[in-house]
Amino acid sequence: MKAIDLKHIFDQGQDENIRAYLNFLDHLEVVDLLYLLDGDHYPKIIEILDNEILAEILPLLETSLLEELCLVMSTARLTHILNLLETDDAAHIIRQFDSSKGKELLSLLDKGSQIDKIMSLSLIH
Repeated sequence: MKAIDLKHIFDQGQDENIRAYLNFLDHLEVVDLLYLLDGDHYPKIIEILDNEILAEILPLLETSLLEELCLVMSTARLTHILNLLETDDAAHIIRQFDSSKGKELLSLLDKGSQIDKIMSLSLIH
């Protein structure tokens, strides 16, 4: 499918076609898609993708796109996704938030204290 056809599907809001297309893609292709589409489409993509796929792709994103996607997610969903990640990947994502939001997320995570230690050690070195 050409990029322009894909944008048309998203612009038309054809949810079933969007879902089918996203399910067809591997993780790296989803990352490429996110860079191709406008931010207006991120809420729909986040809604459709399951948490396990989001946990695979979030650590692969550049900071600006990572921030945009995390802002689209609820704190509960982001917490669930962060709990699926390795501690160093979760620490990388939490660093993108201001200190109050980062502390809030750390307090909600199963491995929050481990992630906090990783974050404090990496600041020293």
